[in-house]
Amino acid sequence: MNPQITMRTYFVNKACFERNEKFRPQPDVPVKMIPEFKRTVFKVSETQAIVRLEVELADRGEPVPFTLSAAVSGIFDMNDWDTSPMLRKLLADMAATTLYPYLRALVSTVTAKASVPPYNLPIINIVGVFNNEMKAVATDATLQ
Repeated sequence: MNPQITMRTYFVNKACFERNEKFRPQPDVPVKMIPEFKRTVFKVSETQAIVRLEVELADRGEPVPFTLSAAVSGIFDMNDWDTSPMLRKLLADMAATTLYPYLRALVSTVTAKASVPPYNLPIINIVGVFNNEMKAVATDATLQ
């Protein structure tokens, strides 16, 4: 069996930016921002799902110049994707891999337009993040 996954379209769900007016950069002290990722798979039918990929950049114990939350979703086709845990994971992983560049572009565009130095999400293996192989915070929501 060779499952085929197709993305029909993608869309932006959310792009929220808030400048931290109290932030004061310190010379020679880098700003550490650790993105927190979340993905959610929504069942549309036996052959279709909507996958949402979200990121949040926020104060995690160290002051940051801004907070940001953004989310993109894609509509994906895959026959019988919800019939086994392996196929559900395959769909979730491939969808996250497909959507991550769109999320990354959204974050850099929002920060560039907000009069702060543009923030680029790192080039990463997003599946590795969800498999706890990389340093970032990630959660998988229950299939809905």
